[in-house]
Amino acid sequence: MDHLRDFKNWMPSVLLAGCFLMASASADLAVHPGLELVESNDGPSSIHRLITSRVKRVSGNVRPESSEFVRGSKSMVTYQIPSAYNTDEVIAFYQEQLSQKGQTLFECQGRACGPSNYWSNQVFREPWLYGPLEYQHYMLAKLDSGDVDYVVLYFSQRGTGQRYLYQESYSGVDEGVTADGRLIASMLRLQRRFVFDANNEMLAAIRDVINANSDLMLAIVAHSPPLKTESLDESIDASASRASDLKRRLTEMGADTSKLQALGAGPMAPISRINSERYELVKLN
Repeated sequence: MDHLRDFKNWMPSVLLAGCFLMASASADLAVHPGLELVESNDGPSSIHRLITSRVKRVSGNVRPESSEFVRGSKSMVTYQIPSAYNTDEVIAFYQEQLSQKGQTLFECQGRACGPSNYWSNQVFREPWLYGPLEYQHYMLAKLDSGDVDYVVLYFSQRGTGQRYLYQESYSGVDEGVTADGRLIASMLRLQRRFVFDANNEMLAAIRDVINANSDLMLAIVAHSPPLKTESLDESIDASASRASDLKRRLTEMGADTSKLQALGAGPMAPISRINSERYELVKLN
């Protein structure tokens, strides 16, 4: 029997109602009135990865095309969607809220999201979310106000036909403090790129990654949003100059930059909606 169904069935109704209200309040989103709470958990403040693209197979490896790291507190809540409710109607209920309370940064549905086992096992680390990939639906949104900064919603259907909404809410988010060498190296292995802010703490961590991985061919790529006052060539040249300045700073901090390239993309590369004017450390080999 499904362990989630067992959990729901024996939970006292009073406790269920109380947890339902707490989860609703902490998420800054109204809960669809037909959903049944399965479980709710809060985690400590830590560094978290937000998936901002579809998942695809590249050179035999399955990974997202892009993602961002943030630091903050995460809460998780799971709801079961009763058979009396249509999943598309529940999804529309949340889409409407997100359009009113913030901005949807990325959304995918069904096969366009990629392998559902990657989402369940690698992204959410909740194997029971796995099911036929045509029934999955993922949304990442940034909220404009309230206690919650980002919300992740993942709808899935198990092979048994049971349907769930798994929700993650991120609060107290600081997007510029992911200066962890192990994290940077892990990100380069996962998807060959790492988005960062050019503060001294972050550059020190990147310096250590460069010096500890002399076999890597790396590039610093500067991105910028399009400006009406600049031509495309001017924008690319300006971002290339910013990348060169950053390379020089790393050299002055003791990084071996002999294999480090400095490149400018201007507005040409896909824009990160979390950080539109940004730097990336990119693995070239």
